[in-house]
Amino acid sequence: MIPTWLHGLAIVALLLGALCAAVILVDVIRHPQHMGIMNVVWPVTALFGTVIALWGYFAYGRLATHEKAHAAMQRHKEMPSKKETPFPVMVAKGASHCGSGCTLGDIIAEWLVFFVPTIAIWFGWRSLFDEKCSPSGSSTTFSPSSSASPSSISPSSRCGTCRSARAWCRRSRPTPCR
Repeated sequence: MIPTWLHGLAIVALLLGALCAAVILVDVIRHPQHMGIMNVVWPVTALFGTVIALWGYFAYGRLATHEKAHAAMQRHKEMPSKKETPFPVMVAKGASHCGSGCTLGDIIAEWLVFFVPTIAIWFGWRSLFDEKCSPSGSSTTFSPSSSASPSSISPSSRCGTCRSARAWCRRSRPTPCR
């Protein structure tokens, strides 16, 4: 059972992430980034980065707006985002591409499995896993539970050949492994 305080904290984090993403989205619409993908990356990063992403956007992301980049190029100067951004921040911005892509993938996959449950079967539900293992399912844990130890698994739920738990033995259905 999830503690009430943790559930409340999660709700606050989600709301804070949505608020930060909305603030960045409004600003990105008004001041588009020079590199188009960053118009998506910054708001999505704010969903999980919340206040840190908001600070990073206004401190360093605004240096890469299309207006500032275009003005620097017309003066034949280096873009402010390259000149004024410290290397660790450049690395963090680069990593946010990956983080936002993973976030979008997770969001799309969860809703896809929710609306098209056949996809869950294609990727192992009822063959590799006994229960749905995602927030879209009725259970959020693998079966057997992560707290199960080899001694707590009943003999009837073990594979006849390798003696591992059936849920951990890939070949236990319909024939035993090895």
